[in-house]
Amino acid sequence: AIGYARRDGDAWGFEPITAERGLTTRDRVRLQVQNGRPFLTFLGRERDWVKILGELVHLAPLQSRIDQIAVELGWASSPLVLALPDPRAGSRLALVTEGAQPDPARLLARYNGGAKSIERIHEQHRVHMFPRSDLGKIRMIDLQQGLAHR
Repeated sequence: AIGYARRDGDAWGFEPITAERGLTTRDRVRLQVQNGRPFLTFLGRERDWVKILGELVHLAPLQSRIDQIAVELGWASSPLVLALPDPRAGSRLALVTEGAQPDPARLLARYNGGAKSIERIHEQHRVHMFPRSDLGKIRMIDLQQGLAHR
């Protein structure tokens, strides 16, 4: 069966998909037709896309570049590329490090040197610890909200 798993306190339930309701996701996809058959190509989650100066920017490839550079520079863990609200541009990109990481100047110089102007990171923040869920996932919305007010 296809549907949604729902949790209400300690109780779990299952809500099947119906023809009237359909399946709702926050995924971005491209519909393509090949040889008369439709195919969906997964592009990423909606939250992974932000508008900067009216242009859509996909954060996942930017994070991958940061991860690669951090490994090459010997960082113990990767910093995050985070979109913060900006009254003029819509969003602005920030680099967020956790704990006692090295100075990110070298990392940012390498990243920004190969980035399009719309994808450049112009600010950095250091937090003691990333907010995490019970499963250990970073709570991005909590992190964004905390940094947006700095």
